[in-house]
Amino acid sequence: MAKNKEKKQQKQKTDTAPSRGFSDVLPRDSAVWKEMWRAGNSVAELHGCHAIETPALESVSIFEKIFGKDRRAAEKSWYVFKLPGSREKFALRPTGLFPLVRSYIQHHLGYFASPLKVFFRGSAFSREDDFGICPSGEFRELGFSILGDNDPVYDIETVQSAFSFLKAVKIRKSVLKINTNGCRACKAGYRDKLRSFCAKERPNMCKKCAKAQNPYLFLSCGDEKCATLRQEAPLILNHLCQNCNNHFKTILELLEEEGIVYELDPNLVRDGDAWNRFVFSVHSQQGTLLALGGRFDYVSEALFGRQVPAVGNVIFLDRVADCMKASASGERKEKPKVFFVAIGDHAKKASVRLINLLREGGVIAVEALGKKSLKMQLKTAERMKVPFALLLGQKEAFEGTVIIRDTRTGAQETVVADRMVEVVKKKLKEE
Repeated sequence: MAKNKEKKQQKQKTDTAPSRGFSDVLPRDSAVWKEMWRAGNSVAELHGCHAIETPALESVSIFEKIFGKDRRAAEKSWYVFKLPGSREKFALRPTGLFPLVRSYIQHHLGYFASPLKVFFRGSAFSREDDFGICPSGEFRELGFSILGDNDPVYDIETVQSAFSFLKAVKIRKSVLKINTNGCRACKAGYRDKLRSFCAKERPNMCKKCAKAQNPYLFLSCGDEKCATLRQEAPLILNHLCQNCNNHFKTILELLEEEGIVYELDPNLVRDGDAWNRFVFSVHSQQGTLLALGGRFDYVSEALFGRQVPAVGNVIFLDRVADCMKASASGERKEKPKVFFVAIGDHAKKASVRLINLLREGGVIAVEALGKKSLKMQLKTAERMKVPFALLLGQKEAFEGTVIIRDTRTGAQETVVADRMVEVVKKKLKEE
């Protein structure tokens, strides 16, 4: 009987758990996520970026135009479905970066600002992990993009915004890898050379690359066999037209001028026409891919038949959060709080106004007014490790006073309620 009950409980847990690749952001990690959101807003403001948000659900035709109409590949990579009563197919966005172009054209945002600098964040979805590039399932993104100008200075600004964000969340010594993907003409010649090379070397590749139809996956494979083979593979740098060569040369000069340390990665080539010319990736010291970006001038042409210069980056927040938690910087110190304790119905009613005064004064006030006993409320305050507790009993409520107790020493003083915020702020400042 007990076994059956245990099995039933286990089944209920399994049935209600998030699907593989989908996870919760938990309260114990709230300090890390708050810091990332603060950093994102701060960097956006410093770079003059406007906030933008596109729907998580887009017509699948948008991504087919950008990435190609290979139905098998699409179904393998994207979450595609039909809504009830609709013949149109929809997809959960595989990235929040490229839908910015759709929004830019549809809402005539070029009239709003030129170039338009934007900042976005939200979830993206991928059904499989392509050699560690995008996580599988749901992953949280944050990114910066500049649309409407093809000057290489904006390519560099996109790199700087990614580094500014990582610096703001105290992730330092990250590694910048750069390359160029050229234009369509450059890439066409290179793609043929790479395909020929992969066809010839297929027996020497790892099983995954040997089966893959896409030769570009070989360039990012971490298998030792493929890494050795890549030393002999053709390089896109040898297939650049004069314009793309000049563009990349300017990028290198600007990076040198800005003192930005980088590694040239000739194998950093992305499939399809979505990415062109300058591309980059940012890795942690342990090798985790934290951000990627580059120029995607052809996306607007694929969607609307006219080219709009665009460059941007995507920062993978879940990976950044893991790095923050794993490092010393993951131990976030939140602003000190005070815990408000009310004993008795009259005190409880009076506490609502006083707690609001604290919050209006910029003091983080937490409480557990649902717990009636003094002991239970103080126990909660102790568990939260707040430096000060404010006690309001029936006597204090009638007298218009509040007791401020130091939770570490037990020392306490009674102050007039009107001076409560002033005294509390002074004490917190001394912490």
